[in-house]
Amino acid sequence: MLTSETFERLLAWLDADRERAGEKYRHIHRTLIQIFVWKRCMDAEAWADEVVDRVVEKLPELAADYKGNPALYFYGVAKRAANECRREQFTHEPLSPTLNPPAPEIRDEEEEKTSSTLTECTAGCMARLMRAERKLLRRYYRWRGQKKIDAHRDLAKELGLKPGALRVKVHRARAKLDECIIDCMQRKGADETIWWKKT
Repeated sequence: MLTSETFERLLAWLDADRERAGEKYRHIHRTLIQIFVWKRCMDAEAWADEVVDRVVEKLPELAADYKGNPALYFYGVAKRAANECRREQFTHEPLSPTLNPPAPEIRDEEEEKTSSTLTECTAGCMARLMRAERKLLRRYYRWRGQKKIDAHRDLAKELGLKPGALRVKVHRARAKLDECIIDCMQRKGADETIWWKKT
């Protein structure tokens, strides 16, 4: 459970300035709730709190080793938790439709504008990556199914890497790209849950 002591440690990890850290925490928590509502999870706030608890458990090692935007770590944990939530709900009898939280409604023009911003931010952030990183990401995410497995094997062989080392290399490039995209969307005032849904 989140205590005052662990909450202070969490804020210190989010930002050295306590006021900015508080703003970041509130923004992350609101986004987590939106994610679970969009996934149609019962009690989205409780699931958002669960994600925070899971991050707090890992805080000692995160504070020592994690590089990049902390929000991305929260969203990664949320993605796994949302899958758990859906599995749990599918194993129980369907609840009354009135108890299911509605998916957040986004007006067509708003969604179109946000998607346009996402496209713009993605293109700009891809351009900021090193040429080798851009090439790596494009090749790694190009295929699906069996073609993807074969392509990843060939890519690892071509780069002289083991599959695990290739995944680490891709993860680092992707983390850099994702952090840039989220920062760009926040600066433009776009709904970053749209980014999350499309990843």
